[in-house]
Amino acid sequence: MTVVLTNLSVSTKNIRLFLKKIIQNQKIHSRWLNTISFLEHIGSRKILATQSGFAVGEMILRHASEETRHAHFFKRMSQRISPGTCPDYQIENLHCGFSAFLYFQRLDGMVLKNLNSSGMKGKKRSFLSYLYVTHLVEERADFLYQEYDQILEESGIPVSLKAILKEEESHLSEMKDALHQEDPEYKTRYAIFQEQEKKNYLKFEQTLLKSVGID
Repeated sequence: MTVVLTNLSVSTKNIRLFLKKIIQNQKIHSRWLNTISFLEHIGSRKILATQSGFAVGEMILRHASEETRHAHFFKRMSQRISPGTCPDYQIENLHCGFSAFLYFQRLDGMVLKNLNSSGMKGKKRSFLSYLYVTHLVEERADFLYQEYDQILEESGIPVSLKAILKEEESHLSEMKDALHQEDPEYKTRYAIFQEQEKKNYLKFEQTLLKSVGID
């Protein structure tokens, strides 16, 4: 299944230029894979930090475990590309790590601000925030991973993201179904979030391009 992106969609040209550039240097490529691992790790940590207690269901537990597994997958791929280059998530072992972290944090802040202004509180706000942020992140990941998988395949690098793409698409479907049930304002609210996420992503993309000498 291929997810059709609407307002979230941007040109694939720039990200493809970046990806083609980084795979030419094993150490930089390793740090990039480690950065993706870091973001997946942040995702799993945020889920467990905000969705806890007796009300946690199978979907949340499965999602958290899959994010952790994805973090491990990208960490292993980082080690395979350049053994010993990135032993942990220290800033020197990440590629544009702070900008990646900032992208994630801005999404969190943007969604919470909107839900707060709508009068959402407590567990309802926490759950909706989890659903919306996950929806946005998974949709952007689907965009990025599809392009990355193609570049890896075209370049003959023995790393495939197809299994992860299937799981990300499954997450997207679940988030969308849950949001339809939990928030009557879903379509209107998500359209606003998409536009804001797109602006946030493009800032991150520009940082990535500059990091490899592409203006």
